[in-house]
Amino acid sequence: MTPVLELNGLTKRYGATTALQSVSFEVAKGSTHAIIGENGAGKSTLIRILSGLETPDVGTMSLGGSRYRPKSLGDSRRTGVSTAFQDLSLLPNLTVAENLLLPRLGGGRLIRRRANRDAAAVLLSEHGLDHIAPTQEVATLPLADKQKVEIVRAVSHQPRLLLLDEPSAALPDVEWLYHLLAKIRSDELTVLYISHRLTEIRDLCQAATVLRNGEVIDTVQVASVDDAEVFAMMGGGAKEGHGAGARTSRGLRDTPAISALNLHGRSIADVTFTLHRGEILGVAALEGQGQAETFRILAGAARPSSGQVEVDGEQVGLRSSAVALQHGISFVAEERKTEGIFPGLSTLSNVTIGSLDKVGAGGLLAGPKEHSSTRRWAKEVDLNVRYLRMDIDALSGGNQQKAILARSLMRGSKYLLLYDPSRGVDVGTKSTIYDLMERFVADGEGAILWYSTDLAELTGVCDRILCFYRGAVVAEVTGEGSTVNTLLAAITGHSNDARESQVRS
Repeated sequence: MTPVLELNGLTKRYGATTALQSVSFEVAKGSTHAIIGENGAGKSTLIRILSGLETPDVGTMSLGGSRYRPKSLGDSRRTGVSTAFQDLSLLPNLTVAENLLLPRLGGGRLIRRRANRDAAAVLLSEHGLDHIAPTQEVATLPLADKQKVEIVRAVSHQPRLLLLDEPSAALPDVEWLYHLLAKIRSDELTVLYISHRLTEIRDLCQAATVLRNGEVIDTVQVASVDDAEVFAMMGGGAKEGHGAGARTSRGLRDTPAISALNLHGRSIADVTFTLHRGEILGVAALEGQGQAETFRILAGAARPSSGQVEVDGEQVGLRSSAVALQHGISFVAEERKTEGIFPGLSTLSNVTIGSLDKVGAGGLLAGPKEHSSTRRWAKEVDLNVRYLRMDIDALSGGNQQKAILARSLMRGSKYLLLYDPSRGVDVGTKSTIYDLMERFVADGEGAILWYSTDLAELTGVCDRILCFYRGAVVAEVTGEGSTVNTLLAAITGHSNDARESQVRS
């Protein structure tokens, strides 16, 4: 088939780090072509180059037979390339309509708000998003809807090359995405699809290019290779959806770590449960069922309208995140870019920022001490120490997540609240996170409350799983022997357990 995109010898370096090394491959016109690789393989750098956010040090690109070397995001759009980023590029303080139509807001200096609102409403309706109001501020949207708006905006530019960077990572299911791609598919549209989910790649893509350590390992026809071959090329042997067998014997105790007692709030009603020391307690729920507010209350980032929280058996008022940290509670939020990392700082500074008393001397930071103290925690989360000197913005999403986890460990936190920490990371990083969780609770002192959109993860790792539905805990399932179908029945309100069970705490 005729190639629409040709890459020849692309190389990109950041100081001593080589992110891409002589990358060459072709993408057939009208196809959906996957890019596969573990975090740090070079996928993010490749997307940034194709989008015009970075320029390669060496190598050439051609698009539709013509030289392609965009200098900005706007430049790539004008050439017919549009990108939906995993780390969303939406402006949170603007409305949905303003985000969808940027940079095409009409009317010169006088913005035609009504016309823009109507145009945005048509776009949303065309793509099954009638429930989103054009006038709604993006910051108020749940993450899944933000991701959908990001994708619709990219599609609305009517590109000839559409770049989708982990498009399903924030979506509770892929039905909406599959429907959209089927609707826009044509011989004139080529899609470059970056994902860690092999099931999606098999459903959607004809060919796949595998990256490892910044180099192309091979480009294959998806139908001609099995999963084991793909994992071997990626450099890992882990299976997708880490599941049964992950749980190990550990020091689970009856001692309460954190107790939520009759919590009520904007989206929750009478939430009650206890997280015990030595326990990994899972939370299963569809989007918007009250789990996010529950986590934020326990992290001190939100306040309940009634109810109370106990830590180590004593009632506490978690008035702020700082108070929660004083009680040993560390929260890893779902949106790395806006709630997790400190952009513009080094990875080292991002790890140590919560533990400055441990890496300073006389009130001043001690460079060598800061670096040497951090190496231990980088090793604990399998973060290559060479990344510590780099700006955290230059790291892949998985390595950013490792840095955030290292920060919590370095603080000496006793209890971790992990909100979908493996979203959008590769199988190798997922395995690192699971192993870290096991070690954290192994001595029976630490405890973890863990929400995941991947139900298979919960069944494989957790001691117990709480099922949220319509703002309440409707079922408690023992981790061992649980199944994805059991959880699905509970979190969609389609089982007796989901309607009637009382949570044991």
